Amino acid sequence: MKKLMSIAVAMAAGIVLATDGIESENTVGYLNQGTLPVGYTMVASQFIVPGTTSTVDLLAYMNGTFTPGTYATRFTACPMIKIYKEGDGYTTFYYMEDAVNSKDEDVTGWADGNGDLAEEILISPGDAVWVSLPNATASGVNLSGQVFSDATKSKDCVAGYSMLSSPYPSALKFGELTWTGLVAGTYTTRYTACPMVKVYTEGDGYTTYYYMSDAIDSNDDEVTGWADGNGDLVETTQVLAPAGKGFWVILPTGSTKAAVEFSNPNN
Repeated sequence: MKKLMSIAVAMAAGIVLATDGIESENTVGYLNQGTLPVGYTMVASQFIVPGTTSTVDLLAYMNGTFTPGTYATRFTACPMIKIYKEGDGYTTFYYMEDAVNSKDEDVTGWADGNGDLAEEILISPGDAVWVSLPNATASGVNLSGQVFSDATKSKDCVAGYSMLSSPYPSALKFGELTWTGLVAGTYTTRYTACPMVKVYTEGDGYTTYYYMSDAIDSNDDEVTGWADGNGDLVETTQVLAPAGKGFWVILPTGSTKAAVEFSNPNN
């Protein structure tokens, strides 16, 4: 797997930025997510390959200590990367020791469902993917590359499920999001008519927030905004997702397309 050599600094855990100014186009970063747990972790796309601007190859900046399975055991013993697109479902890549490259050789690497070595896995800043590890394996995952430095980044959300992340390598707060096209539900219809965001934490499951017209703020007034499961308005300073992690946006059946704009917290 390719590994960027432009990273100036590295740490055992956390985020490192090396730059002559946080808004510089030469800003590079390194995010060590530590050892991922067995099961599913939603990993964010928060770096880009130097010289690119939008769609990037996940394989060019993600590396780890994955234990490969084989083509025959890909559904049970292979680490997996799962990319979800509404209408198309999941595209899955498997880390196997007998992936077949362009020369018909068996090599260790990420492969598609046919066992063919993946030359690239294309995503963009603000996307998220599942990394799924089987019971017998664990992995440390590192993301590295050039920091996406634009002041804002917009992502579309479709009816149903969209897997997103902040495009910036820092904890994402609710106040850094600007939404368009959302139609609020109510507390009593939150499970069926409210737009939702869901964040998954291994061991704890999902934390869900609802976009409702009768969220209760700190003055006990009803306002339109994101609320927790009790109907209490979420503060703008509250973290939705930590650095390196993604989240689901779920729009109710019959919704039209919505969009979310992320604001760069470093600007």
